[in-house]
Amino acid sequence: MFLGIEVVICQKEEWIIDKGVLSKNERRGIMKAYVNPDLCSGTGLCVETCPEVFELNEEGLSTVKVSRVPAGVQQNCREAADNCPTGAISVEE
Repeated sequence: MFLGIEVVICQKEEWIIDKGVLSKNERRGIMKAYVNPDLCSGTGLCVETCPEVFELNEEGLSTVKVSRVPAGVQQNCREAADNCPTGAISVEE
């Protein structure tokens, strides 16, 4: 955090949340997904479960392709994390 602004960097996008702009209720709806590449085995189950959020990179490992998980697919994203056979996916709400 710097000067009251939080910068969140995802693999493909950067976005800024000004703490004074988003209400607490709006911030509660934000979900972020992460993939630990050291744990990912590249099964692709997450891509099948939630293709709006996950994709396989050129090495065949899962990556997150959005900075925020869209509200309409948050449950699918949770399922992808819960069902990841190596526990490589985590979500933050």
